[in-house]
Amino acid sequence: MPFFLERSDSYFWPVTVKEAQDGGKHRKYTFEAQFKRVGQARREELGHQLLIQKGRVQAGRLEERDKDGNMVPIKLLTPREMADELLVGWRKIMDREVEGGEEVPFNEALKAELLEIENVAEAILEAWNESQPGAKVGN
Repeated sequence: MPFFLERSDSYFWPVTVKEAQDGGKHRKYTFEAQFKRVGQARREELGHQLLIQKGRVQAGRLEERDKDGNMVPIKLLTPREMADELLVGWRKIMDREVEGGEEVPFNEALKAELLEIENVAEAILEAWNESQPGAKVGN
């Protein structure tokens, strides 16, 4: 397929959220996240943040060298902040209160509510990372 400079501003990718259950098991829920396409520089910044969170933070190193060689604190984004930036829509999130189920429409208030649910922001970031060719973090 030829490469065209025109492209969509977003794309859908599956997300799986795991929720702990009694007995040492997990229940899995899935939906499709609509991710904002980001430029290469921002993709690298977000990838760097994911690496920091998966490695350095656990090791307790929260500084890095700047371009002059000085140690400076690393500005850490939370998983919720990164997911909030990347998530611009969804599909297949259903309203349990409507008989037969009805898809929940995307809006910023409901996105904030979704990102407060345990493990959701992390699952969104994992899915976004999987969607980035050649950019697997922490593997």
